[in-house]
Amino acid sequence: MDESTLREGLARLGIGSDDWRSVLVLPLVQVAWADTTIQGGERLRIAELSRELGANPTLVERWLTERPSNDELTLARQLIVAL
Repeated sequence: MDESTLREGLARLGIGSDDWRSVLVLPLVQVAWADTTIQGGERLRIAELSRELGANPTLVERWLTERPSNDELTLARQLIVAL
């Protein structure tokens, strides 16, 4: 994946180039949504890890409130591998 494709993929997820670390949180979000509900402890831990990673808190909160689509999660995994 070249840099242009990587940036386009991040943009499709609503992630700007300054917030690229946010994509690293999506696998955790996916696991948290596995039982169809985000538990309070999961939300707190993901928010804490997000801060440590330097992820965009607005994006992370959106993903914790509204489950990302399977296509978004697949794209996130591809982007993580490319990064």
